[in-house]
Amino acid sequence: MEKFDPDMAIFGAIATRLSDNPEETTVSYANPAALKLYGSDLLGKKILDLLKDILGNADSAQQTFNKLLYDKNIVIEGKLNGKYVQYHSMFDTKNNHMQAAIMDTTSSRRAQEGFEYTTGALSRATEANDEGTGHHILRINYYAGELARLLELNKQFVDNISLLAQLHDVGKIHITPKILRKRGKLNHKEFEDMKQHTIYGAKIIGDHPRLALARQIALGHHEKWNGAGYPNGLSGEMIPLSARIVAILDVFDALASERPYKPAFNYKKAYQIMTKGDRLINPKIHFDPKILKIFLNNYHLFTEIHKDLKE
Repeated sequence: MEKFDPDMAIFGAIATRLSDNPEETTVSYANPAALKLYGSDLLGKKILDLLKDILGNADSAQQTFNKLLYDKNIVIEGKLNGKYVQYHSMFDTKNNHMQAAIMDTTSSRRAQEGFEYTTGALSRATEANDEGTGHHILRINYYAGELARLLELNKQFVDNISLLAQLHDVGKIHITPKILRKRGKLNHKEFEDMKQHTIYGAKIIGDHPRLALARQIALGHHEKWNGAGYPNGLSGEMIPLSARIVAILDVFDALASERPYKPAFNYKKAYQIMTKGDRLINPKIHFDPKILKIFLNNYHLFTEIHKDLKE
């Protein structure tokens, strides 16, 4: 069982015996911190009743309990007495006992909420110069999380990219609105200026470990599989995975949405360009082929996200 900081976790009576009816099995929390934080009602608390208290719903509690019996362990999150908690439980049917722990996650939950809010506020700052980006920013988060799940990446990566992909264009804060809102094609100097938003974005995000993935995306989402992208001309797997994911999604969203320089294309035309290319896009050499294949095989999922979050 996972070990917790004793100042944060409340450990149950390890090796509580299972009764003939598992629903009647009780867990006793003898740690003084548990009694102080949650009250003496956790002494001898039936496990099913405790799950109901945490989840706030009898049906959810029963489903979770059934999952515990089937999988032999669970981790759930909920609230107890106004506190955010994480509950861990493991059944050892071979030795007929259980282990359980409750962790108070209130402080870390508040910190995460603050981090998410600040990340969103920073990404929304790009809207000041680039009109109509609000829904684009939100869609990129949803696309990225969906594609990461389809690629069967680990939960932490999925959660991170679902939040941090929105910072991919934060460097546009430093690009003049005249360029961002130009109706026609950018001239050479304007395009060179525009390319700098990747470098600006990386500088704005900085080097904090929690924002490392965001920095990778901001700096690398215009790199191309064949090395013809910018700002560093990286190729293949030298391009961070997160940036390779967002590169495909950013292009799809630009195709399916109205931009100052183009109308919105319908999903059929966007799909054709994502498969066969056009004068600017060559998907066979610009995108990671494995990621592109997964994206195209599940194309309908991304069009549904776009429909739900249209401007």
